[in-house]
Order: sequence, then C-alpha cells, then structure tokens
Amino acid sequence: MANDNFEELYKQGIIVITTGIEDMDVTSNIILSLLNWNRIDPKKELQLYISSVSGDYLNVLSIYDAIQSISNPISGYCIGLVGSCAALLLAACNKGKRYILEHSQIALREISGIIPGGSKQQTEIEILANELASQRETFESLLSKHTGQSVEEIHHLCYENTYLTPEEAIKKGFVDKIVRK
Repeated sequence: MANDNFEELYKQGIIVITTGIEDMDVTSNIILSLLNWNRIDPKKELQLYISSVSGDYLNVLSIYDAIQSISNPISGYCIGLVGSCAALLLAACNKGKRYILEHSQIALREISGIIPGGSKQQTEIEILANELASQRETFESLLSKHTGQSVEEIHHLCYENTYLTPEEAIKKGFVDKIVRK
C-alpha cells in the first residue's frame, strides 16, 4: 500500500524522504528517482518532501550531487523534523522554492562518525579523525554556500545542536517561505 502511494506521488513529480538516509537502497532509490525524472522531462519541476533526522554523510552527499547535476527545478519541503545531513538536501533545493511547514523544525548538529571494528591503533584513530574533520568542513562549506551564512556561523549552529523554528530557518537561509493554512 505505501509503495503504491509513493509511486502515485512520483508520477506527479513528488519524491518523499521519510526515513534516515543511512541505507544504500534508500539512497539509490532517491538518486534513481531524480535521474529518471530528469530523463523524462528535464524542465519539469520536482518536489522533494523531507522528514528525515539522520543520514550517512556519503549517502547524503550522493543525493546532493544528483540534485546538483540535474536540470529540473527542485522545490523542497521540510515536514516535521529535518536534521543532520538531511538539512543540506533541503537547503540545496532551488532558492525561492524551499519551504517549511508551520510546525516543523530544522535540527543542526555536528557530523558524527563511527569507528568500525574493535580496538584501533593510534594511527587508525588519527586517520579517521582527520577524515571526519574533512567531512565536517565540506558539509559546513556546502551549507554556507546554500544558506548565505558564513562557515563559522554554520559551524557554531552545528556545534551547539541548534533547533531552528520556521522563522529562524528563513532568517538563517535554509528555507524561503513558511507553509501555513
């Protein structure tokens, strides 16, 4: 039943993300949907509805790159809570077409990493820490690009685990308009 609903929405140019973006199958389906819609009609607008509070950094960057590579205009909608790396997907939608529902929020926090396996040598920990720092810098730089905020401001917002109200999300450049009834 749920898949039928998503399929019907997709036929109208609507892609819905309602889960974490940790899973490669989820990531692949979103990317394939974006690329296929671009193939069908590269000028027709897509609507991306996001209600996701988590995401694997590299999976989210894959979707981000797909969004940036297609010619379709993309409007983005924040529904409920959009957090972590998923906030980048919302901010990356076309300026003027980024929306937040009246009672929704955007949660910003630092990128986290996982050290796989058991005990680690100091060198392995240093390599992973350097990679995480590089990912954080890229993430904050991309958010800065799409919001107009300085990298330092983005870093501060993420470091402080900031929750943005719709009004604050507009002020900080993550969205453009609040959807009210």
